[in-house]
Amino acid sequence: MTKNGNLNLGMHQLITLERDQLGIKFVCGGDEDEIWQGEFTVRPGYDGYEHFIFNRGFSLSCHSEKFQMVSQTTIERYPTIAMRGEVCESGFEFTSIMKLAALSIGSSAVYGKPGYTDLTVFFPPPETDLFWQNIIQSWIFMGMASDRLRTFFIQFVLRKSEKKLDKELDKKLKNNVQTSKKGYVYIQAFHESTNLQLPMSQQRLSELQSFLEKIADIRLKRNSFVHDSASREAMILAARDGCKDHAEALNAFNGEKNTTDYINELTEAYKVLVKAGNLVFLLEKDSELHASA
Repeated sequence: MTKNGNLNLGMHQLITLERDQLGIKFVCGGDEDEIWQGEFTVRPGYDGYEHFIFNRGFSLSCHSEKFQMVSQTTIERYPTIAMRGEVCESGFEFTSIMKLAALSIGSSAVYGKPGYTDLTVFFPPPETDLFWQNIIQSWIFMGMASDRLRTFFIQFVLRKSEKKLDKELDKKLKNNVQTSKKGYVYIQAFHESTNLQLPMSQQRLSELQSFLEKIADIRLKRNSFVHDSASREAMILAARDGCKDHAEALNAFNGEKNTTDYINELTEAYKVLVKAGNLVFLLEKDSELHASA
């Protein structure tokens, strides 16, 4: 193996080790074994992903007259090839972006170790910006994943047009001062009426709704972190020019936070999205059962 090959393998192992220690698992995308505890047994809390991988991502996309992979009820719900492609693509957009987020969080944890981080040295080399790069990328990816999750919920649980629903919610937001809080349009979509009346479905929907404030915060984080990073760079440049002590500038930016705090915030946010994704996929499954009842 070449020198570069050894370096790539070593970095991959470091990222995987950090992900394992944080409990950050790939929910799909070629590494499904991470959510399985046996050949046919999914780990608790990932049964929604099992449903999507096998009943939507694989079986539905491969279904044909010659190879009938799903039930007649499923075909009635997704009767055309285009509709089958849409549900598969939408779900995989979420899981694929979550994989990128997982890799970025693992990379953040690697570069956040002493020797990589620029929080413990006064004049860091440029390479330590990789910590901040991956922190920001992690929030951006999770913000994107939250958007894709909402799209999937609207299209395949509510069975509505996202564009039309957003127009309705925007109108409500403008006409009612009581609905002016940040994230209203995003959150309210998950409170729209559904045909999910069975107790199990209602329990899943209630649990999903309990995560919405945190998910809305994830979406805001991606914007604030880009701004904060720019502010940090300005502080460092000012300190290097002798306008302010460098250590003081970094302390002003970070407050009481250290690299572990940043990683823990990312990890908690990722796990919230994993739980939300699992519930949304289960609710899509439930919506089919309700339709056939």
